[in-house]
Amino acid sequence: DVVRAFDTNPFQLNSGCHNGVLRTWHYDGGNNKFVLQHTLSGHAGEITGLTTISPGGNGTAGRAPPILWSGSTDRSIRLWDLTTENCQFLITSESGATTDGSGGAPTPNAGGSSTAQGQGQGQGHTEAITSLLALESPAGNFVLSSSLDGSVKAWNGSNGTCMASEMHGEGVVSMALATDPKGNPLLLLGLQEGIIMCLSVLQTPTTPAFSFLFALMPRYTIGHAGPVKSIEAGPASTFYTGGNDGKLLIFQITADLGL
Repeated sequence: DVVRAFDTNPFQLNSGCHNGVLRTWHYDGGNNKFVLQHTLSGHAGEITGLTTISPGGNGTAGRAPPILWSGSTDRSIRLWDLTTENCQFLITSESGATTDGSGGAPTPNAGGSSTAQGQGQGQGHTEAITSLLALESPAGNFVLSSSLDGSVKAWNGSNGTCMASEMHGEGVVSMALATDPKGNPLLLLGLQEGIIMCLSVLQTPTTPAFSFLFALMPRYTIGHAGPVKSIEAGPASTFYTGGNDGKLLIFQITADLGL
């Protein structure tokens, strides 16, 4: 089937297809080729985002194995244990984070309480998920998700607990991590109506996490006529955007954003 998303990391290559199937591939150095390792089924829609998180830090001996996160147009996020090929957690707007093995009784977190029960209600997205990003910080490893429901959410990378959720007024189509000229991390968002938005990522002495920094709007400055389908960070605080309007735009952040 058509491949819609992929993720590369030190452990393997992961691919997600239009039919909702995930495949993981291991590189066989002796034969100089990739070998299919796992085929994972569960999503009912197109895979739109993949990322791998190492809960223990680097996936080294004595630490927790990596977790594969997948997002889909079916509005769900799944966390996969690549050792057992099981879906450890299923995140939806209806049920929060639950196990997916036997019909959905919540799985306890490390602290002993289940994510679903602790949150009291589902914390997942209500429309198609468009992107997943891994975020490593001094506070731990997290996953960021974006959706056509207009929200960006931050999740605990180990157990799927929702740590933060921000609304942006219209569907978020694409998302990327970048840096300002000082090296501070930034979150770039491409929206449905052609707006490009920039947010802070981590809390600083002057700025809370996920604070609005600036926006590029086609009506007032420059942007896309329609959805910003792709956004990628480049060197020297540059970033690139592509839209349904057929345009490729290149930007460079040169100002001090006050972070």
